[in-house]
Amino acid sequence: MFTDEVREKIEYYERMIEAVKKTDEDVLAVKELFPDINIWVDKDVNCDFIAKSMVEVKKMLGRFAKAGFMLEQFNESESSPVWWLKGKNVMIRICPSWLDEKIEGATCTLVKVGEEVYTYPKYKLVCDDKEVGDEPA
Repeated sequence: MFTDEVREKIEYYERMIEAVKKTDEDVLAVKELFPDINIWVDKDVNCDFIAKSMVEVKKMLGRFAKAGFMLEQFNESESSPVWWLKGKNVMIRICPSWLDEKIEGATCTLVKVGEEVYTYPKYKLVCDDKEVGDEPA
């Protein structure tokens, strides 16, 4: 009924829908603990919030731990650390957002410490003037 390409894409989205359905119980648990947290889902539950201090983040992780969500992985970063917790069905990703401007009560802010410069190759398409099949017979 469908071409192979369309059928494969439909099957992919059906698998993704099943993966998203598995997040529901963990989304409810996170909302119960932190009603104002921003949540988006894919195969995991992703949580984002404006953080003011590491103490605030540690308290949040403590509340998760008391609710049975234990730390599985920590991705250290000088500007955007991420904590992965083992949920009931899926992983829960905690990614606090740090502002680069001072907000009331904040003890952590992003401070510019330098710049990183990346060089990417630049390409231009160059073609011969002669077309294939233009050769004399």
